[in-house]
Amino acid sequence: MKANGRAEVQDLLTRGELLAAYDRASALLEQEPDDPSLRYLAALALARAGAVRPAGAELSRLNLDRVAELGSPRLAEDVGALRARLVKDRALGHSGTRRLEVAAEASVLYEEVFRAHGGYFACINAATMAAVAGQGERSVRLAAEALELAAADGAADTEDRYWRAASRAEASLLLGDPAGAARALTEAAAPSEGTTAWRATTRRQLRLICREMGVDDALLEALPVPAVVHYAGHRFTEADEDLEALRGKVDAALESVGAGIAFGSLAYGADIVVAEQVLARGAQLHVILPCPADQFVAWSVVPGGGDWVDRFERCLEAATTVWSDPSYAPVEDAVMYGYGSQLAMGHAVMHAEALTGRAFQLALWDGEGGDGPGGTADMVARARAGGARV
Repeated sequence: MKANGRAEVQDLLTRGELLAAYDRASALLEQEPDDPSLRYLAALALARAGAVRPAGAELSRLNLDRVAELGSPRLAEDVGALRARLVKDRALGHSGTRRLEVAAEASVLYEEVFRAHGGYFACINAATMAAVAGQGERSVRLAAEALELAAADGAADTEDRYWRAASRAEASLLLGDPAGAARALTEAAAPSEGTTAWRATTRRQLRLICREMGVDDALLEALPVPAVVHYAGHRFTEADEDLEALRGKVDAALESVGAGIAFGSLAYGADIVVAEQVLARGAQLHVILPCPADQFVAWSVVPGGGDWVDRFERCLEAATTVWSDPSYAPVEDAVMYGYGSQLAMGHAVMHAEALTGRAFQLALWDGEGGDGPGGTADMVARARAGGARV
């Protein structure tokens, strides 16, 4: 059961479901509070989500003696690398002299992990942070070591093949060989298909190097990540719309931005139509309801008549995640709907940032105002004010 739980958390991390991964790991830790691998995964999920301080607090609760008892060098290496990563993240939040100092600290921590365990992953991170710290010669030396290690035969599985190729790309950039980096990224594309979190990690690291070295980051497109969409729109019945034409427009919009992940609600009309098209293209659907599901159905689905309730239930069942606020609110409370829409929009933006991708809003809107806070016009205005493409 415990192994299955860890596998579930790992799968969520691989898909980029960082908050869901942390929630699942936390639930498992309530049963197994001394499990170091679960504690590590919980801290890793927070770190990838950008929550540096909570990740550090989580990692501080990890029982290192238990790691030693298990005799797992891989876990010990991963824990050491995560400690260094948290220092790296702190460094990147600074500027000027402080940035250089903390980056150097992170580089030293990564190199200590590398010297203790001999892995190319810690070595290449030590090299990159040395570059950020302005330690050019040391960065080149470590990058050359990492390149040799990552190029050696012995890739055990798909994941190892990916990270070896990604590390060679990183080392090549640090060594002033962008063409070599591009070749390595092309090699990394196939084994990373469908693993957006791997690609996001690599894209973030290579983007950092490109900025530090003044190199065009167009080579990152060899590892594309899906766009994230927040959807919103008017309620309508099928009698109000040419549904097939509308579906075609929705499909075209989703395709134009490369949407692979969507966040929104499931009211009758626009919400359900978009959700159905998201699912039809094999993308992830994340449903956010501003009140308990039974209350939402009574207020926002049943009034549409027809088969909207059945379609709501099918979308809910097929969704990757479903979140609903447990509190009840007055009927047709505009504040409640506005809260739900803003929450969905915020999740879309955060998810896109975690994946180093882009967030968009897809609105089925008549172009008119007057639907008040939480209405479609309000959501479009909020998205545009935040600089999002609508």
